[in-house]
This record gives sequence, structure tokens and C-alpha cells, in this order.
Amino acid sequence: MRPRCRCQKDTLALLHYRGNPVFRKNYREGERGRGRLEREEINPARLILMRRFDLIIRMRFRVMVFQEVRMYQRDRAAVIVAMMGMKQRRGNQGDNHGHHTQTCAEPMHAADFLAPCGRKSTAHHFSAPAVQTAMQWTPILRITLILCLLGLAPHSFGQKVTFGAITGAQLTDDFRSLSCPDLGVTPNALVPGCPNIRGGSFTVANASRGFIIGPKVNIQFSSSWSIEIDALHREIRSDNSRTFLFCPPQELPECTTLVPFTYSSIATEFTWEFPVLGRYQTHGRKLNPFLEGGPSFRPAENRELYGVTAGAGLQMRLRNLRLFPSLRYTHWANNGKYVGLNQDQFQFVVGIDGKESPESVSAFGHKVSLGIVAGLALTDGLQTRSESFTNVLEIDPVTRLLTPVDGIATDNENRSSPVVGIVTEIALPKRLSLEVGALYRPIRAKDTREFSNGTSREHQFTVLTWEFPILAKYKVPLRKATPFVEVGPSIRASGNLNGAHPSRFGITAGIGMEVPARRLTLLPTLRFTRWATDAMSGTRTHANQAELVLGVQF
Repeated sequence: MRPRCRCQKDTLALLHYRGNPVFRKNYREGERGRGRLEREEINPARLILMRRFDLIIRMRFRVMVFQEVRMYQRDRAAVIVAMMGMKQRRGNQGDNHGHHTQTCAEPMHAADFLAPCGRKSTAHHFSAPAVQTAMQWTPILRITLILCLLGLAPHSFGQKVTFGAITGAQLTDDFRSLSCPDLGVTPNALVPGCPNIRGGSFTVANASRGFIIGPKVNIQFSSSWSIEIDALHREIRSDNSRTFLFCPPQELPECTTLVPFTYSSIATEFTWEFPVLGRYQTHGRKLNPFLEGGPSFRPAENRELYGVTAGAGLQMRLRNLRLFPSLRYTHWANNGKYVGLNQDQFQFVVGIDGKESPESVSAFGHKVSLGIVAGLALTDGLQTRSESFTNVLEIDPVTRLLTPVDGIATDNENRSSPVVGIVTEIALPKRLSLEVGALYRPIRAKDTREFSNGTSREHQFTVLTWEFPILAKYKVPLRKATPFVEVGPSIRASGNLNGAHPSRFGITAGIGMEVPARRLTLLPTLRFTRWATDAMSGTRTHANQAELVLGVQF
């Protein structure tokens, strides 16, 4: 009988020996021919364990953990059976250690039955302590093998991170219709949920938009357990009306007739919602139901809202997409800052992912690479203005009196501006990829005043901007480096304006090179961005922007 696989053949060759306790075997090493195991004194079970580790390394971690444990258990059984049989033969044959040669058609001994065809199998006696030692150490060796396999092959049980999209609709109103009377006029007409209002009545109604869309990320711990983090964009608004009673001037001073005045406004309370949900999923042939639950968060300055979300849904396939329709229920805590808040809300959402990918980080079935970016702006961020002035009162440094002086005023004199951020690259077919970045680029400048009396003043300030380039990249692989070109739209957000109003949209183009450096990839890149004209006058930004950045990709 021939061995069924090379793993079995290499392992069972260890059972052939000459002399006790010295072992010797010939074994195959791929295409490199035959090698020899030097003579050494070693426990047979431990020898099989060492050979199994060598086999794992040569197979480059391509064998699953459960397969290795199953193979090890079969090898252990073969060793014990061989030891027991050899001991029995020793009792039958006495001290005569005969050698038995057999063919494939004569499987008489456990070791011979599993040995390769045409080889000579020998039998020798093992002492009872040796057999007991091997049998006592077997559970310990099994645990050691499993722990070593888990340490050597983390990809067999590591987490997978998947980026996707999510969309859906709100099924219930965020605010219920509520009318709160003026308690100054009707003190006993307090309505549940209304604040204590005096000097006018108050009404609130729902004005939110129901459409939901945003990105999502799923962290897979096992085939059944995962965590999903969603960023749901939806305008959550309330329609507020306040009615006051006032006395018109012609009724003064008696003021016998009060005239009502109503003021209405629509306030946007939230624009983002972030649920963090643990998910348990079962597996079927076509539909995979799942349950999910966890905390939810709606950010707002000093008015944050927290809640608990639970839901149920199904996973289904549509061509190359995986769809996750689910119905979610959220109970929001009442922080007392939102009149008419509906604490119990329902949503119907559909998560969209690509086909399953073997990559540890993927988006819609494509590999995703993460990295960081740092660099320096090569052009000024703000347009500099300079003008002269005359007869401006300024304190004289000698007399300490206000004295008319002349001078030059320079506004928005630029200073060096760094560029730092993170990037995500999604690999696409045919040398293409999609890169999405989040770059922090503070525009640093100063205003100076130089007076004719020799004094000067300086005021430094910073306009904060965040840039989000979405770039399509085309790569040309070479031997030692990979040049690329990139182009796409850019979105800019700004804060701490200091009189500036940077435009929000632009077009970015760049050229760079990928240089591998051990486990990292370096990406020096030169980029140019053409921004739209600023919407408001005053301090203006330059429409043309150039920067040199260095990316490090993991």
C-alpha cells in the first residue's frame, strides 16, 4: 500500500531506525534530492514533532491548523501502535531481533503498513518507561503544537477589515409634533415633554430628511462574529415656532389688546450618526441571518446624544456584491436639550460590500493599503497685500506720546506650511488604483506694520484647512521602482478663518514613484491643485497650489 501524501511519507520514514536510541533516515527535500538526519539521541514522539515543524516551514504556512492537528494525531497513533507492536514482538521472539522485509501487498505491522513501498522496515524493542513517557507527553506536545501553529500562522485566524457603503431610510420621525403653551397665561396647562416656558408659546415638528448614506467598516474576528462601524449621513432637523404676545405702540399705555407675533426657524440638529455594532451571523445555503447591537452616537457641540441600537437582518448575494439588509431599533437617551425628541426610532438600512477577498484589508473585494503622508507646501496659501499709509497716530518709543507717523502695512505675509495626513489606496485592475486622502494643511501667515519712527508690529495667525483628494492612479511598474500619475477632484474644509474664506472644490494632479523599502513602500509625490475662486472678498487664497509630499505605505 502506497502512502497517500508526501506528509505521511516523510513522517513515517522517521519510524525506520538502526540501533537504539540512535535514529537514522533518508528523506526527500523537494527537488533538492535526498538528505540525511545525523545520529542523535532523541525521543521518537519529539522527533516527529520536530519533523512536523520543519514541514510547516517548508510548506510556507499553507496548511490549516486543524489539518496539522489531525495529521499529528494520526502520527502519534502510529508511533504508539508501532511501540506496542514492537514490544509484543520482543516478547514473542525473545532477544532475537529479526528484520522483516515486506512488499506493498504484505502489510503485517503498523509501521510497515504505513511505510513506503519497497522499503525495508525493521523492528526493535522499546522499554516500558520509554512507551509511558511518550504517552504521558502526548497531550503536552499536542498543546505545544497548536500554540506554535497559532503563532506561526496568524493569517489563519487574524481579523479581516472590510470597507463598504451603507444606505437606507429613516422609518420614524426624529421629533414628534408638540405644542407647548405659555405658562404665564395658562399656568396649569403644562404638557408632558414641554419645557417651562413663560412669555410665549412654543411648537416643534419634525423636518428631518429620511435618506441615509455613508461609509462603513467591518472587522471580522471569525466566520460568525464581527464588529461594524457605520458613519450615517442624514440631516436631522426640527421646525421650531415661537409665538409672543406684545403690545402695539398705539395701545400704550393701557395696552388693552395684545397682538401675537410668531417666529419660525428650521434648525439642523445633527448631520452624522455613528453606530458601533457587534454582529453574530449564522450560515446557510443562500441566506445568512444575523443579529447586531451596540452603542450609537450623534455628535453636536455640547449637545451630544447617545443611544443603544439593536437590529436583525440577512446577508444575500447579488452577482459580485454582498448585501446586508437589516431593520434597526435605537433608543436615544434624553439629555433635556431637544424638545420633542422621539427616543424610540426605527431605520431600514442596506450594507453593500464586494465579494469576499483573501486580503486582510479590502474594499469591495479589492486590496486596501493604508499609509501616512507628510510634506511641505511649495506655494503660498494666502494672497499678500502691501500698502503705505500716512499720518497714523502711533506711540513714539522715545517721548511715549501719540505722534503722526507714516509706514507700510503688509497683510497675509506667508510662512512655511506643513502637510500631514493619512491615505487609503484601493487596488483596481489594469495597473489602476484609487487613493483617498485626508490631509491637514494649516495656512500660516502674519500681518506686519513698519513705521517711519523705526518701530514695527507683527501679528501671526493660522487658517486651518483639511483637504480630501480623491485620485485615480495609473502605475508603470519597472524593475526597482514604479512611477505613477494621478488625477482627481479635491474637497477642502476650513476653520479658524481669520477673515479668509477658502473655496471648497478643486482639481488635483500629481506625479510620483513607488519605491519598496523592506516591509514599507515610499511614495515621493509632487502635486498641483487648482482651487475654485473664493466665494467672498477680503483675505483670499491662491488658486494655484503645489506641494511636495512623502507617503509611507504599510
